Amino acid sequence: MKTKHPFTPLTIERQPPLENLLESNEITLDSNAANSQTLINQYIRRPPLIRKAEQIDKQVVKMVAKGHHALRIVDEKEMRLLIQLVSQCPGYQLPSRKTLSENLIPNVYNNVMTKIQKKVEAASALSLSTYGWTSSYIAIVAHFVDNDTKLQSALLGCVNFNDRHTSLNLCNFLKEVMSDWNISHKIAAIISDNAANIVSAVRLGGWRIIGCFDHSLNLVVQQATKEIADVLTKVKNIVEYFNRSTQGQNKINNNATANEFTGG
Repeated sequence: MKTKHPFTPLTIERQPPLENLLESNEITLDSNAANSQTLINQYIRRPPLIRKAEQIDKQVVKMVAKGHHALRIVDEKEMRLLIQLVSQCPGYQLPSRKTLSENLIPNVYNNVMTKIQKKVEAASALSLSTYGWTSSYIAIVAHFVDNDTKLQSALLGCVNFNDRHTSLNLCNFLKEVMSDWNISHKIAAIISDNAANIVSAVRLGGWRIIGCFDHSLNLVVQQATKEIADVLTKVKNIVEYFNRSTQGQNKINNNATANEFTGG
């Protein structure tokens, strides 16, 4: 029997436990889900379609043209950041003008004011600069060095000053601004132009005055240009002529091209 029917041992392959089967199925499902998620992410993150990009470009042109914006608006850092944030937030809607004026802008204003107040309070000394316009607005700017030894400037106020611009009124105005910001004891100097009323106002308040270098330089230049007034008048007339005359512009452009002049 053994020669005719040799003994062959039987090997029984047992099924893996149910827990192993479940784990195996879960791994397969997770792997498939991960692959599907990867494909979805690739689809979502792909660059916008050319047609959609062209529509956006056209809308940018319309915004610039109809809103009379400068072309440099597309290069502004805050504008580019805005577009970047909006592209990451599908469904975002611009706030209304009312929401901007009544909620968003006041909130930002209050936050900025709080930050400036803390910086001004931390400063041991400040200098103020004053700016006045013929439209009766007066601005006060504080200059100080912060705890990181960095020069800081902050606008403390830009006020429509309807009173007469006498030395006494201007002096009282400066005192009021200092009192509002609690900096009366920190003023090292006040920088202003050379107008007699503001100079007298600063002296009346007992503060040290420093003349504005830009204003002084401007006065020097104005005085110096009187000697070449005739030349300046002729140059001004030439510029005005070419600005008004299309034919004149064409002639000067053709002349420049012929002489290979490529001035800006």
